Amino acid sequence: MRMLFSFADQISGHAVVATTKRYCTTVSSNVDFLGAAKAGDWIEGETEIIAVTGTMAFVRALILCGDQRLLNVNSIFRLFGEITKR
Repeated sequence: MRMLFSFADQISGHAVVATTKRYCTTVSSNVDFLGAAKAGDWIEGETEIIAVTGTMAFVRALILCGDQRLLNVNSIFRLFGEITKR
């Protein structure tokens, strides 16, 4: 289950960065474990940015295996400086 949460945290952070073009870190997450997957199962994730303030982003993630919900995750991310090209 920890790997599924790590996946959810990763895709949520990517969604925040893609949306805000700012660096971020996870402040808190609330996880509902709803099911399990077996080794070799195809796992998918969906994210939704709920709100963005000046310093915070609120994200909902859903982790699925086919039609089965495995995790619901609600997270808060702290936003930092803008990402610049090097």
